[in-house]
Amino acid sequence: MSMAIDEMKCSIREEKAFSIAKNLLQLHILTHEQIAKATELPIAKVQELAEGLAVK
Repeated sequence: MSMAIDEMKCSIREEKAFSIAKNLLQLHILTHEQIAKATELPIAKVQELAEGLAVK
């Protein structure tokens, strides 16, 4: 059961990182590289999020 809890924690952390990255992208202050570093997300994921926000 501990493994399931660890996976859930990891999933929550990742969701939070995506949320933070989206907020930072909307501010238009930091580069994609800076956001990736701050959120510990891969640069490809940050670019993907940015493209998704640009489409809306």
